[in-house]
Amino acid sequence: MRVTAAGKRVFVAQGRVRGKAVCFTIGPYGQLTEYEGREKARRILQDMREGIDPRDVKKADEAAKVTLRTVADAYMGRPGKLKDSSKTEIERHVTTTFKAWEQKPIAAITEDDCRKRYREIVTKGTTGKGPAPAQANQAFSVLRALINYAGRQYKKHDGTPLILHNPVGALKDDWIELQPRTSDIDEKRVGAVWHMLTQARVNAYNRDTWSSIDLVMFLMLTGARIGEASALTWDRVSIDKDDPENCWWHIPDPKNRNPVWLPLSSQAVELLNTRQRIEGNPHVFPSWGDTGHIKDPRDMMKKAPSSIAFVRNSWRFSVGMSLTNFSTSPEIVTAARDSNGCESSCSKWAICFSSVTRTLSNFLAMRCCCFQAASDTASTCWTSVHA
Repeated sequence: MRVTAAGKRVFVAQGRVRGKAVCFTIGPYGQLTEYEGREKARRILQDMREGIDPRDVKKADEAAKVTLRTVADAYMGRPGKLKDSSKTEIERHVTTTFKAWEQKPIAAITEDDCRKRYREIVTKGTTGKGPAPAQANQAFSVLRALINYAGRQYKKHDGTPLILHNPVGALKDDWIELQPRTSDIDEKRVGAVWHMLTQARVNAYNRDTWSSIDLVMFLMLTGARIGEASALTWDRVSIDKDDPENCWWHIPDPKNRNPVWLPLSSQAVELLNTRQRIEGNPHVFPSWGDTGHIKDPRDMMKKAPSSIAFVRNSWRFSVGMSLTNFSTSPEIVTAARDSNGCESSCSKWAICFSSVTRTLSNFLAMRCCCFQAASDTASTCWTSVHA
């Protein structure tokens, strides 16, 4: 027993492990009786003689109790590693898809647990409303990453990983292979949506509504992701009245984390020129909300049900397909559709920029035929095409 200067009494076990002195605190007197303290000390000293460090055993015991919730928090808490959208998806799956496992030790999740839950989601969805194979794949991809992280970060007393085998691997024979999206946009739908937007733009009753309408239009004209376009600020937009090919917008941190500068067609430039700049708000599509910009124009898209799938699902694919049809090189198609363009410091960037501008112009020329047929207003505002 050791007595501190403050008078606190604790049981300790002192010995050597592989030649090194070790003093291990067993517990305070009062919570343990003399007999209990002595018996624990005997077991610990015997382990020391066998080369087992009680401190490593304690760490391993604590690691074995680490929950899925704890691992998820540590995984998401790494600075600069994950985007906010990725953190949101991880949090959603931990608190909904894996709610029953949230406070469960992550090392206790078994292969049978994974098979059962995966099949439930595939056949019934996360809420029981219907099959959701895509959600099942996404959820267990998240779980696989969290378990792999736990295996690297937490160790057993002998130094081996806490989790040697990821139980999600057992889903290999159950995993649903999803077909890539191949749907193109029917040009008649382009006209219908554009007509709705031009009509709504004339009758916009407040700044947020106007921003939502113009954001959807910008998405149609650029093929951008909603998150990339909605947070656009004026300092990342260049409009040169004398040189149309020097009109561009910049995405500093796209999905692939490679900064990219993308061209603006004459139609997109015309749209941006009509946007009102708000003093004290740097965003192109401002809002009264806490972020200062429109997050997601869902309310506007709900007014035209076909535009929901139109903008969110198939438009980016259509841009890429149209560029391909104009015999555009794969590099340019990738740059325009997936925002994997060349950086401004590269000599290839100028070629990429010019090529994308020309092919997007051809693409928009074709689409503008639909816009004109849909609405006289659209015809008036959007017939000019930069050659």
